[in-house]
Amino acid sequence: MIVEEIMNTNVKTISPEDSSQEAAKMMKDSNVSCLIVVKTGKLVGILTEMDIIRNVTAENRRAAEVPVEEIMTTDVIMIKPDLDVIDAASVMIEKRIKKLPVVDNGKLLGIVTSMDIVHAEPEMIKHLAELFLVTKKNKPMAG
Repeated sequence: MIVEEIMNTNVKTISPEDSSQEAAKMMKDSNVSCLIVVKTGKLVGILTEMDIIRNVTAENRRAAEVPVEEIMTTDVIMIKPDLDVIDAASVMIEKRIKKLPVVDNGKLLGIVTSMDIVHAEPEMIKHLAELFLVTKKNKPMAG
């Protein structure tokens, strides 16, 4: 099975200039835990709920005054749609992340999460359990 078969194509995006408050509202309204940050049609970052918690809420900053670009992750790990799902899970484990934007020729096609993989490949639960165990034993993970 390949990533393209299980990815979510309804990706929520936001501008780097938008506020963290707008991002949090969009996540809440869309029932998602991350947004892809896009500038002039190009993926420039990813913003997760944890980014907002760690860099806004925990720092007692006003979300309306903190732009997304200040707290987003810019070193985004991306995968291609034809990547095997098992290989995508391996990337998540190795990089200690739970979300992977799916890009082909610079175009954002979708996003795949660890939960997408678990639902699509029940036998992957054992492999992804490693991701959560490593995370729990070590520092908090991004995204």
